[in-house]
Amino acid sequence: MQAGLHMAAVRDAATGETTSAATAAGARRGAELAGDFFDGDKSGGRFALPATDPAARSAVLAAVDTRLPPEDAAAAEGATPDGRLTEDEVGAALRTMPTDTSPGLDGLPYEFYTTFWSDVAGPLVAAENEAFLSPSATPCMDGEFTTGVITLIFKSTPKKPMPPDLVDSYRPITLLNTDYKIIAKAITRRVAPALGLVVDATRTAFVPGRWIGDNILRVLCPAGQRS
Repeated sequence: MQAGLHMAAVRDAATGETTSAATAAGARRGAELAGDFFDGDKSGGRFALPATDPAARSAVLAAVDTRLPPEDAAAAEGATPDGRLTEDEVGAALRTMPTDTSPGLDGLPYEFYTTFWSDVAGPLVAAENEAFLSPSATPCMDGEFTTGVITLIFKSTPKKPMPPDLVDSYRPITLLNTDYKIIAKAITRRVAPALGLVVDATRTAFVPGRWIGDNILRVLCPAGQRS
Protein backbone atom coordinates (compact mmCIF):
# COMPACT_ATOMS: atom_id res chain seq x y z
CA MET A 1 0.00 0.00 0.00
CA GLN A 2 1.26 3.47 -0.79
CA ALA A 3 2.13 5.46 2.32
CA GLY A 4 -0.54 7.98 3.21
CA LEU A 5 -2.99 6.73 0.57
CA HIS A 6 -6.61 7.61 1.28
CA MET A 7 -9.74 6.95 -0.75
CA ALA A 8 -10.77 10.38 -2.04
CA ALA A 9 -13.95 8.90 -3.50
CA VAL A 10 -15.89 5.65 -3.38
CA ARG A 11 -17.79 4.28 -6.36
CA ASP A 12 -20.87 2.14 -5.83
CA ALA A 13 -20.22 -0.90 -8.02
CA ALA A 14 -23.95 -1.62 -8.29
CA THR A 15 -25.11 1.82 -9.42
CA GLY A 16 -21.91 3.41 -10.71
CA GLU A 17 -22.53 6.42 -8.44
CA THR A 18 -19.36 8.01 -7.04
CA THR A 19 -19.36 9.57 -3.59
CA SER A 20 -16.67 12.12 -2.75
CA ALA A 21 -15.05 11.88 0.64
CA ALA A 22 -14.32 15.62 0.68
CA THR A 23 -17.30 16.29 2.97
CA ALA A 24 -18.29 14.68 6.25
CA ALA A 25 -21.52 13.36 4.71
CA GLY A 26 -19.62 11.96 1.73
CA ALA A 27 -17.05 10.30 3.97
CA ARG A 28 -19.83 8.66 6.01
CA ARG A 29 -21.55 7.44 2.85
CA GLY A 30 -18.26 6.10 1.50
CA ALA A 31 -17.64 4.25 4.76
CA GLU A 32 -21.11 2.71 4.52
CA LEU A 33 -20.45 1.52 0.97
CA ALA A 34 -17.11 0.01 1.98
CA GLY A 35 -18.65 -1.66 5.03
CA ASP A 36 -21.54 -3.11 3.04
CA PHE A 37 -19.14 -4.46 0.43
CA PHE A 38 -17.33 -6.67 2.98
CA ASP A 39 -20.19 -7.20 5.48
CA GLY A 40 -20.59 -10.89 6.25
CA ASP A 41 -24.11 -10.30 7.58
CA LYS A 42 -25.37 -9.10 4.19
CA SER A 43 -26.29 -11.58 1.48
CA GLY A 44 -24.15 -9.81 -1.09
CA GLY A 45 -21.22 -9.06 1.24
CA ARG A 46 -17.79 -10.33 0.26
CA PHE A 47 -17.53 -12.35 3.49
CA ALA A 48 -21.11 -13.59 3.66
CA LEU A 49 -21.30 -17.28 4.52
CA PRO A 50 -22.47 -19.46 1.64
CA ALA A 51 -25.81 -21.21 2.00
CA THR A 52 -25.55 -24.75 3.36
CA ASP A 53 -27.89 -27.70 3.63
CA PRO A 54 -28.47 -28.45 7.34
CA ALA A 55 -29.47 -32.04 6.59
CA ALA A 56 -26.33 -32.67 4.53
CA ARG A 57 -24.16 -31.05 7.19
CA SER A 58 -25.69 -33.27 9.89
CA ALA A 59 -25.15 -36.36 7.74
CA VAL A 60 -21.48 -35.54 7.24
CA LEU A 61 -20.89 -34.92 10.95
CA ALA A 62 -22.74 -38.11 11.89
CA ALA A 63 -20.39 -40.08 9.66
CA VAL A 64 -17.28 -38.87 11.50
CA ASP A 65 -16.17 -41.82 13.57
CA THR A 66 -12.70 -40.70 14.65
CA ARG A 67 -12.27 -40.33 18.39
CA LEU A 68 -9.30 -39.24 20.44
CA PRO A 69 -7.65 -41.80 22.73
CA PRO A 70 -8.49 -40.99 26.38
CA GLU A 71 -5.00 -39.70 27.21
CA ASP A 72 -4.95 -37.35 24.21
CA ALA A 73 -8.48 -36.15 24.95
CA ALA A 74 -7.42 -35.38 28.51
CA ALA A 75 -4.41 -33.39 27.26
CA ALA A 76 -6.64 -31.36 24.92
CA GLU A 77 -9.02 -30.59 27.78
CA GLY A 78 -6.18 -29.18 29.89
CA ALA A 79 -4.74 -29.59 33.32
CA THR A 80 -7.93 -28.70 35.19
CA PRO A 81 -11.09 -30.87 35.23
CA ASP A 82 -13.28 -28.11 33.79
CA GLY A 83 -10.91 -27.22 30.93
CA ARG A 84 -10.17 -23.66 32.01
CA LEU A 85 -6.96 -21.96 30.94
CA THR A 86 -4.16 -21.44 33.44
CA GLU A 87 -1.77 -18.53 33.81
CA ASP A 88 1.12 -20.84 32.92
CA GLU A 89 -0.54 -21.81 29.61
CA VAL A 90 -1.31 -18.23 28.64
CA GLY A 91 2.15 -17.04 29.70
CA ALA A 92 3.78 -19.73 27.57
CA ALA A 93 1.66 -18.62 24.61
CA LEU A 94 2.68 -14.99 25.16
CA ARG A 95 6.36 -15.95 24.96
CA THR A 96 5.83 -17.29 21.42
CA MET A 97 4.20 -14.13 20.08
CA PRO A 98 6.12 -11.79 17.74
CA THR A 99 7.31 -8.34 18.75
CA ASP A 100 7.07 -5.00 16.97
CA THR A 101 3.63 -5.71 15.47
CA SER A 102 0.59 -3.46 15.18
CA PRO A 103 -1.86 -3.68 18.12
CA GLY A 104 -5.64 -3.71 17.88
CA LEU A 105 -8.33 -1.31 19.02
CA ASP A 106 -6.98 -0.95 22.57
CA GLY A 107 -3.49 0.05 21.38
CA LEU A 108 -1.68 -2.45 23.64
CA PRO A 109 1.14 -4.40 21.92
CA TYR A 110 2.57 -7.74 23.02
CA GLU A 111 5.44 -5.89 24.69
CA PHE A 112 2.95 -4.41 27.19
CA TYR A 113 1.83 -7.85 28.33
CA THR A 114 5.41 -9.13 28.45
CA THR A 115 6.51 -6.21 30.63
CA PHE A 116 3.52 -6.21 32.98
CA TRP A 117 2.66 -9.91 32.91
CA SER A 118 2.82 -10.33 36.68
CA ASP A 119 0.16 -7.61 37.02
CA VAL A 120 -2.18 -8.48 34.14
CA ALA A 121 -1.98 -12.28 34.01
CA GLY A 122 -4.62 -12.87 36.68
CA PRO A 123 -7.28 -10.48 35.33
CA LEU A 124 -6.73 -11.57 31.71
CA VAL A 125 -7.04 -15.30 32.40
CA ALA A 126 -9.97 -14.74 34.76
CA ALA A 127 -11.83 -12.77 32.07
CA GLU A 128 -11.37 -15.56 29.52
CA ASN A 129 -12.38 -18.27 31.95
CA GLU A 130 -15.48 -16.36 33.00
CA ALA A 131 -16.80 -16.62 29.46
CA PHE A 132 -15.52 -20.17 28.97
CA LEU A 133 -17.27 -21.46 32.09
CA SER A 134 -20.46 -19.48 31.54
CA PRO A 135 -23.67 -21.57 31.76
CA SER A 136 -25.09 -19.60 28.84
CA ALA A 137 -25.91 -21.57 25.69
CA THR A 138 -24.03 -18.94 23.67
CA PRO A 139 -21.21 -17.64 25.89
CA CYS A 140 -18.99 -14.91 24.49
CA MET A 141 -16.32 -12.45 25.50
CA ASP A 142 -17.06 -8.77 25.93
CA GLY A 143 -17.48 -6.99 22.61
CA GLU A 144 -14.48 -4.71 23.17
CA PHE A 145 -12.32 -7.81 23.65
CA THR A 146 -13.20 -9.29 20.26
CA THR A 147 -13.65 -6.12 18.19
CA GLY A 148 -11.04 -5.57 15.49
CA VAL A 149 -9.85 -2.56 13.53
CA ILE A 150 -10.24 -3.11 9.79
CA THR A 151 -7.85 -1.35 7.45
CA LEU A 152 -7.79 -1.53 3.65
CA ILE A 153 -4.63 -2.22 1.64
CA PHE A 154 -4.58 -1.01 -1.96
CA LYS A 155 -3.97 -4.02 -4.25
CA SER A 156 -2.99 -2.08 -7.36
CA THR A 157 0.41 -2.83 -8.90
CA PRO A 158 2.22 -1.42 -11.96
CA LYS A 159 1.48 -4.66 -13.82
CA LYS A 160 -2.12 -4.77 -12.69
CA PRO A 161 -3.41 -1.24 -12.04
CA MET A 162 -6.75 -0.97 -10.24
CA PRO A 163 -9.12 2.00 -9.83
CA PRO A 164 -8.65 3.62 -6.41
CA ASP A 165 -12.34 4.50 -6.04
CA LEU A 166 -13.56 0.88 -6.12
CA VAL A 167 -13.65 -0.93 -2.80
CA ASP A 168 -12.83 -4.18 -4.62
CA SER A 169 -9.38 -2.69 -5.31
CA TYR A 170 -8.55 -3.04 -1.62
CA ARG A 171 -7.77 -6.01 0.59
CA PRO A 172 -9.06 -5.76 4.15
CA ILE A 173 -7.01 -6.85 7.14
CA THR A 174 -8.28 -6.87 10.70
CA LEU A 175 -6.07 -5.82 13.60
CA LEU A 176 -7.28 -7.74 16.65
CA ASN A 177 -6.40 -6.92 20.23
CA THR A 178 -3.26 -8.72 21.34
CA ASP A 179 -4.92 -10.09 24.49
CA TYR A 180 -7.46 -11.83 22.25
CA LYS A 181 -4.66 -13.33 20.14
CA ILE A 182 -2.71 -14.47 23.19
CA ILE A 183 -5.74 -16.38 24.48
CA ALA A 184 -6.36 -17.87 21.02
CA LYS A 185 -2.72 -18.99 20.82
CA ALA A 186 -2.95 -20.66 24.23
CA ILE A 187 -5.99 -22.66 23.12
CA THR A 188 -4.30 -23.54 19.82
CA ARG A 189 -1.18 -24.81 21.58
CA ARG A 190 -3.33 -27.08 23.73
CA VAL A 191 -5.35 -28.73 20.97
CA ALA A 192 -2.76 -28.72 18.15
CA PRO A 193 -1.02 -31.97 19.21
CA ALA A 194 -4.31 -33.85 18.80
CA LEU A 195 -5.09 -32.61 15.27
CA GLY A 196 -3.09 -35.32 13.56
CA LEU A 197 -5.18 -37.96 15.34
CA VAL A 198 -8.58 -36.70 14.18
CA VAL A 199 -7.87 -34.98 10.84
CA ASP A 200 -7.71 -37.44 7.95
CA ALA A 201 -4.26 -38.12 6.50
CA THR A 202 -5.35 -36.76 3.12
CA ARG A 203 -5.49 -33.29 4.67
CA THR A 204 -1.83 -32.34 4.48
CA ALA A 205 -2.07 -28.60 5.09
CA PHE A 206 -2.24 -26.72 8.38
CA VAL A 207 -1.71 -29.80 10.56
CA PRO A 208 1.51 -29.95 12.62
CA GLY A 209 3.93 -32.53 11.25
CA ARG A 210 2.40 -32.63 7.77
CA TRP A 211 3.54 -31.04 4.54
CA ILE A 212 1.18 -29.57 1.96
CA GLY A 213 3.53 -30.68 -0.80
CA ASP A 214 2.65 -34.34 -0.18
CA ASN A 215 -0.63 -34.01 -2.06
CA ILE A 216 1.11 -32.24 -4.93
CA LEU A 217 3.56 -35.14 -5.23
CA ARG A 218 0.69 -37.62 -5.24
CA VAL A 219 -0.76 -35.86 -8.28
CA LEU A 220 2.55 -35.47 -10.12
CA CYS A 221 3.89 -38.95 -9.39
CA PRO A 222 1.78 -42.06 -10.11
CA ALA A 223 1.70 -44.51 -7.20
CA GLY A 224 3.96 -47.01 -8.97
CA GLN A 225 6.70 -44.42 -9.55
CA ARG A 226 7.02 -43.16 -5.99
CA SER A 227 10.21 -44.03 -4.18
